[in-house]
Amino acid sequence: MGEDIMDFENQKREFAAERDTFNSEKKGLNWRVLDAEDKLMKERALHAERQKEWTSACERSNRDLKAARDDVVKVKGERDAESREVEHLSALVKEKETQVVETQKSHAEAL
Repeated sequence: MGEDIMDFENQKREFAAERDTFNSEKKGLNWRVLDAEDKLMKERALHAERQKEWTSACERSNRDLKAARDDVVKVKGERDAESREVEHLSALVKEKETQVVETQKSHAEAL
């Protein structure tokens, strides 16, 4: 019976040592999990911030491109209006030149 008690006490000590080892490993794992979760939250926050910056940059770029496109359309419209005006003035000049030539011919014939 003394042997059984010693055996039991030895097993009890071994179990306590294994339990302590298990608990320390468990604490280490818990710390690593908490550290990983902390890193994940920081990365998510960083990603969200970068996403906002990227979205803001895209909006700025789109605004700038739209403004440039509007300027191009405005300039094309002005150019087209001026081209029509030049064509109209050219037609008037030709008409006046024709009238002057006809007037000169009629004066030449009258003399």
